[in-house]
Amino acid sequence: MIPYIIFYIVVFLLSFKIKKNKFSIFDVLMLLILILFSALRYGIGTDYHMYHGIYKNFNTIEESATSRTGIAYSYLMYFFKNILMLDYQYIIAFTAIVTIICFYYFFKKNSEHPGKSILFYVSIGLYVSAFNGFRQNMSIALALVGLTLYKNNKKAITLPLVIIAALLHSSTLLLILSYYIFC
Repeated sequence: MIPYIIFYIVVFLLSFKIKKNKFSIFDVLMLLILILFSALRYGIGTDYHMYHGIYKNFNTIEESATSRTGIAYSYLMYFFKNILMLDYQYIIAFTAIVTIICFYYFFKKNSEHPGKSILFYVSIGLYVSAFNGFRQNMSIALALVGLTLYKNNKKAITLPLVIIAALLHSSTLLLILSYYIFC
């Protein structure tokens, strides 16, 4: 419990230094802390052991495709295990890096007070939920970046991000559909 308390205090203090659109050393520190705390976990999260079992027990892409993974995540696991021949912990780190950088980008571009948004993201448990549903969170984070780029007329980049997000987890299609209906 003490590491979580220290983590929260550091995030709380750094949140006052994070400014909209300006990237500073405090952004680097915040990103580093968020990424390391998530990427270096071992066995934490409800999906951790399930995906670890899938990861260690397949050798072909056909074996990796289950009802529990999106096709994009199956290919990602296949790439890490059979092409790069890396331990499962590397895919956890990669997922954490992509998810946190995408959420961070979304907050920096869309919030008037990104430091407060990041603190809120950590405080209400969304950050920690990435430890449980990391495939879903990575999918949502990619979709949010895609929608932010769409809003800024960078539509050519939006489509690939949204497709990858949907292939990681199909429920992200509801987020994208909701965006187009309500925004």
